[in-house]
Amino acid sequence: MSQELQFVQSLILVGANVILDARKWSVDSVRSLLLSAKSSGATITIRNATAWWNANHNDVHSLSIVGKNSLVLDFTA
Repeated sequence: MSQELQFVQSLILVGANVILDARKWSVDSVRSLLLSAKSSGATITIRNATAWWNANHNDVHSLSIVGKNSLVLDFTA
């Protein structure tokens, strides 16, 4: 796990809401953070989610199901 991913996970574990840019974070990285977000009550907001959507609709759809109530996908430019 990268240092940046560990840092964000530590923020989420204490209940901090985070905003991540989809152009810098992979779907798999965010998926790994969702369990922590669900247990702490934190919310992960993904800006520029259109980049993910254009790359793979199915991954984004499955991530949104797993992240229900813990994940916000922002499709605005």
